[in-house]
Amino acid sequence: MINTIVADDERHARERLISLLGNYPDIKIIGQAADTDEIIPLLQSEHVDVAFLDINMPGPPVFGIISALPQPPLIIFQTAYSEYAVNAFEIDALDYLMKPVSGERLDVCIGKIKKALPPEKILPQTPLTQLSVKYNSIMKVINIKDIFTIKTEEGFSFIYTDEGRFLSDRSLNYFEEILTQLRFYRVSRTAIINLDYVKVLHPLFKGSYRLELRNGTKITVSRRRMKTLKELLQFL
Repeated sequence: MINTIVADDERHARERLISLLGNYPDIKIIGQAADTDEIIPLLQSEHVDVAFLDINMPGPPVFGIISALPQPPLIIFQTAYSEYAVNAFEIDALDYLMKPVSGERLDVCIGKIKKALPPEKILPQTPLTQLSVKYNSIMKVINIKDIFTIKTEEGFSFIYTDEGRFLSDRSLNYFEEILTQLRFYRVSRTAIINLDYVKVLHPLFKGSYRLELRNGTKITVSRRRMKTLKELLQFL
């Protein structure tokens, strides 16, 4: 597990980030703080792997606290002020997130964290069989095999099954990462498809194709992505 602390003097910002981090099974929140006096003992703990820190908090300056640590954890700053970016990277911060932090940007950050930590900190990947989505104020469980496409539309991700369309607060990058090994492929900037639902490939122009799924959905595939798609489908 990746032992993580979150510090922000704005309660709603702190709670929102903790909620977003709850979507990652590798992340374990072991402490939180509202000012820099509270984070000093947390940062000094040998059990902390990652610290998400606001820059402007009551108490001693956060940059000075981190610089004084002999072995600081991985530092991720979240702030509403871009002018501190240079200072952040001068102390080797791993990432710098602008508030409000989006789910897609956090996905990128978590990827950086996993690359920076030793493999034993990362939970082994087990094959997914189900996803949970919000549906009419309840949580609905969807079987992975029933998903035929996931699309980004107007900044939101939608999961499509024979039962209908379901909204998800996760980014397309997130779904691409967790579903690639499960017969799913990202055919465009805005769509991931279940390879087992592909019915027909219609040639267009300049090497591009229009893909048709068994439910009638049609998606244009670029020439760049078409080569890999043909290989996955064993299309000769």
